[in-house]
Amino acid sequence: MGLIEVADLRQWTTQIYGVGQLGQLADLSATNLSLDIIGYPVRAYGCASNALYGQIAALFYRSKTVGGFEYVADFLIGSRTDKPLVTRPGDSGTVWVLETNDQNLGLVPIGVQWGGGVFATGRSKQFPFALATKEFERFMIADRMRRGKRSKAKQGKLVASPQSDYGFRYNETRDGYEVDEVRMALVRRIFRMVGVEGMTLNAVGTRLEAEGIPAPRGGRTWNRPTLRKFVLSDVYLRHSYEEVARIVSGEVAATLDPSAHYGISWYGKQRHTHSREVRVKDGKKSVDVPREDWIGVPVPGPGIPREWVLAARDAIKNNEKVSNCGRRFWELTGGVLRCAACGGAMATTFHPHRKMGYYRCGKRYRFGTHACSQGRNFRA
Repeated sequence: MGLIEVADLRQWTTQIYGVGQLGQLADLSATNLSLDIIGYPVRAYGCASNALYGQIAALFYRSKTVGGFEYVADFLIGSRTDKPLVTRPGDSGTVWVLETNDQNLGLVPIGVQWGGGVFATGRSKQFPFALATKEFERFMIADRMRRGKRSKAKQGKLVASPQSDYGFRYNETRDGYEVDEVRMALVRRIFRMVGVEGMTLNAVGTRLEAEGIPAPRGGRTWNRPTLRKFVLSDVYLRHSYEEVARIVSGEVAATLDPSAHYGISWYGKQRHTHSREVRVKDGKKSVDVPREDWIGVPVPGPGIPREWVLAARDAIKNNEKVSNCGRRFWELTGGVLRCAACGGAMATTFHPHRKMGYYRCGKRYRFGTHACSQGRNFRA
């Protein structure tokens, strides 16, 4: 949802494909919304499900609670007939309109779909439904969630993500770290190899793979950007109490042990927005946030000598970032071009000195020569 600049009003219409001409936006609020709206017919046209016909079955439905934040919909929409309402992934963003008998009102937009689910009403009966929320309320919910997370970080608590930093594990309340000594021993070894022994990140990855040590996500390949992330992450950099006290609030500093050492987990380093563009990876765009806006959260000290970490960072400071191939438009990416040997999607690579782009087997590049026999690069 957003603002669109219209160059010629004659080329613009408020019609929705498969729905028709829209009327005025419904003015619904806590002061005028009543249970009388339950049972009213609604319709929409989903990107995945096409034409959808339903009726308002319930109001203010809480679908789930995650990390203390509630997912609430203004409208729960069910089928208006004996035929189930079928909504699929990809219908999110669909505009639901209220069907009225008033020709002056027409089709009244009431909400935007953001999810769905199924109620089990018996051994063989199910009740599929869609969830819709008034658009301004959706932005208010998102804003409350952002402010809630920042407030939690300012209290010295971690905002949990699906995976903790390698070498740590979440505590029972998932708002702090505990050191995983088995994995942290490997992290210390990596810093010693890079900072003390002078090994390159490629050499470190190759040795770990040769020893059969699983990567952080369980795979066989140690991703070089992952190793670089280890080296640059402040959760592994030893900070004194005085250094941490200058980063966090006085209330948080008062809860820390002045004789201990800590790492720092930074919250809010990037701002993420979600997009429906086909060529945006995972539908997510990320923008860097100024450092003064980051929020530092103290974590237990990893036990890595500070000089090892600083030496490792100094060793890789002149490493050039691998090209993300963003210098041109790639016509055959996104799974269009497949490898003839293994069937995997072809990836891209760019040679800056030649100023030439190539397609190569993504599986062979990620997992090694044993994964695919196709070693040739194809000019793009």
